[in-house]
Amino acid sequence: MVTYAYQDNPTGTYAPPSPLTSETPYSSLAFAPGSFVASTTGAGMQIETQTGILTVDMTANPGMNFTDEVLGLSVAGSYSMAAPFSTSEAFTSITASYTLSLQGVDGAPFSSSAPMSGSLAISPSNTFSLLGPGRVSDGQWSGSLTLDINMIKMHFGLAPASKVTGLRLQYSSTLTAASINGGASIDTLNVNVTNQVVPEPSTYALLAIAAAALAGLALHRRRRQG
Repeated sequence: MVTYAYQDNPTGTYAPPSPLTSETPYSSLAFAPGSFVASTTGAGMQIETQTGILTVDMTANPGMNFTDEVLGLSVAGSYSMAAPFSTSEAFTSITASYTLSLQGVDGAPFSSSAPMSGSLAISPSNTFSLLGPGRVSDGQWSGSLTLDINMIKMHFGLAPASKVTGLRLQYSSTLTAASINGGASIDTLNVNVTNQVVPEPSTYALLAIAAAALAGLALHRRRRQG
């Protein structure tokens, strides 16, 4: 129902060689990053930052258009910290933002000069810290975003009857790990994009005609067999 194209910068930050795609119940593209990690360990002050940008182009297949909850984005990861000594400190953080632009309306190219943008709320928090001595901590973080079709049409000044057929999502995040005489690590484990699409009215009509034709053929065969 949706054709996806994607790229990440730096290459390999988000995208494995073959991300998972699905069309049930909604079209989706799922990434499971294996190397998007910021990590520190050792004596003295240590800090590491990892930043990545994932760009996903979404094109509704011919006869389809985006609808309702047109775009969903969910991200998740984990963190761990160790502060073994009285002089130990550990800190991790995640910041995440998105930009959405339109690339297709009513099946034709569309250029949007003012994209939608914002930050993802991270739960339970976007920062975690720890003080020694003899303490360790680990956990999970997550964030999500849902944009509906009316919100998108209003932002881009589209008429209610317009059909959105092409989108570009850019997701950017920064992971930071810092420690003093200890260790800290934070990673991204999942990035999932979902879409809702429906057939255009003309496609519904064709499907109805095809269904009627099949029903008529089945009835004709039953009568002949009878």
